[in-house]
Amino acid sequence: MADTNDNGGQAFPTDTEMLDWLDAQRTGYGAGIIFRLSSLGRGWRLHETSRPHAGPGLWRVPQSSVRVAIADAMIVEKRRRESGK
Repeated sequence: MADTNDNGGQAFPTDTEMLDWLDAQRTGYGAGIIFRLSSLGRGWRLHETSRPHAGPGLWRVPQSSVRVAIADAMIVEKRRRESGK
């Protein structure tokens, strides 16, 4: 455990512990996990999805884990910024 929070000095979980915990919460619903921007402009989403394929600008290809979904989103965003779009 790393940092502490303001709730009685309890130690915060490490990044690895948090990502492992998120992966353990998977229900097996659908095709995998995606990280995407809200289609209505209300922030971002990290969730399981039943959609098997990416659509233009909205859905990413579902990934096998939380880590891979986040990494995919980072790569896509980097490419988007580099292309100026």
